[in-house]
Amino acid sequence: MTSWVNKLNAYIEQANSSLQKGNRNDASIDMAKASELLFIEAKKTTDSKAKKKIVLQASQLLETSLMLRGEIKSKQLSHDQQNSYKSKIPNQLKHAENFQSAKDNDENEKPEFSRGTTLKFADVAGLEEVKETLMQRVVLPFRFPDKLAFYGLKSGGGMLFYGPPGTGKTLLAKAVAGELGLPFYLIKSSEILSQYYGQSTKNLAELFEQARNESIGACVFFDEIDSIAKKRTDETHGATLQVLTQLLQELDGVNGRSEKIVFLAATNTPWTLDEAILRPPRFCEKCYVPLPDEPARFAMFEIGLKNCPIDPDLDFNNLVIKCNGLSGADIINICERAKLIPFTEAIQTGIDRPVNANDFKKAMQNIKPSVSNELQKKYNNW
Repeated sequence: MTSWVNKLNAYIEQANSSLQKGNRNDASIDMAKASELLFIEAKKTTDSKAKKKIVLQASQLLETSLMLRGEIKSKQLSHDQQNSYKSKIPNQLKHAENFQSAKDNDENEKPEFSRGTTLKFADVAGLEEVKETLMQRVVLPFRFPDKLAFYGLKSGGGMLFYGPPGTGKTLLAKAVAGELGLPFYLIKSSEILSQYYGQSTKNLAELFEQARNESIGACVFFDEIDSIAKKRTDETHGATLQVLTQLLQELDGVNGRSEKIVFLAATNTPWTLDEAILRPPRFCEKCYVPLPDEPARFAMFEIGLKNCPIDPDLDFNNLVIKCNGLSGADIINICERAKLIPFTEAIQTGIDRPVNANDFKKAMQNIKPSVSNELQKKYNNW
């Protein structure tokens, strides 16, 4: 990381620390220093797109500095106001010629969120109990709201998938969307979190707005939700709190929760989540996604070796037993490593042959379960 980025982060950390202590003046000074640093770097940058982003962040930090000083009441700094403050903070503002145009252009650009492909439950190997749970708690209530009301039932909150990594949580989310026939928003933290002040909360608001505007509804899936909904502590920064607060408000709904949207989320570390995110009507429904059982592991080997020549003497049942305790991702990785061995030989010798048991023996060397017994107990206790 370059020295100026380190210095920028230090200024922002100092400002956040001062804010937590209630010292607005010191926070304002550090925000102004960070702003000046960015304006200087923007002037050096030749890439127009990068320059625009740097200028925007510098401008946002400058606005925040002025707000903390009490110079302006809200984050709105017009061109005339910019000129009027030159005498008060000249070092920061002398670099801001492109401030308003960059800000206006950025506000007109809407963030684009990933639209994942969908599946059906039949496409997901194993996990029959989990799929049955999702059918009862998510799919059927969404499909038959009238029947739900007739029996005095209420639609549940969002569904949280938790469990070891590589067990198929994302596949299950895609399958829920596919069973419901809904557009699927696969949201990663990188699409929400931004280095620019206030932009993360704007991204969240835009995500929910886009989902609400889907005519038939939508399935919104937050992958690794712990990255934006960790437990609050005394050391939690203001920007992090803003994102969590925005997420809670959007899940609740400004005018009530939208029945057209299905909210799903996944985490490998559920114990790190803020308690508020687990309360109704947010992610109060929880679904443990375990390591694959024997039938699931057998199906995963079939998937991993699909369209690949296989030695007829290869014993799938023996592979299934040897892979007890491995995740689905581990099994697919073993299949890929096994297939690479005859592939490489074929390139070198010109002779094709099927994948055999010896290939799998080599592929499984040094493979350790991605989930320890201690971690498994932690999931069970949660």
